[in-house]
Amino acid sequence: IACLETLSLVGIQKILSKEKDLIVVSNVKGEDEVMLKAEELDPDILLLCSHLVTEWGIDIIKKIKSETKRAKIVIFNSRLPDDMELLLSF
Repeated sequence: IACLETLSLVGIQKILSKEKDLIVVSNVKGEDEVMLKAEELDPDILLLCSHLVTEWGIDIIKKIKSETKRAKIVIFNSRLPDDMELLLSF
């Protein structure tokens, strides 16, 4: 799981830990760690926070796909839209 936000990492880890056929092998919070862990662990699935998918993120996705044998990449959004945050503040 790669995400900038600790709460998202912990929440996703907790949800996935309930699945008997899934093992979370690593959590990373920074762009630099993503590629290192992907190469080291060659995961089946890489959950990548959309906030890491910047111009840099597109390049890292291409690199991961070319250098890992099996990684499938799933991009998720860990933040509420601005208008939703405003609504929840009332």
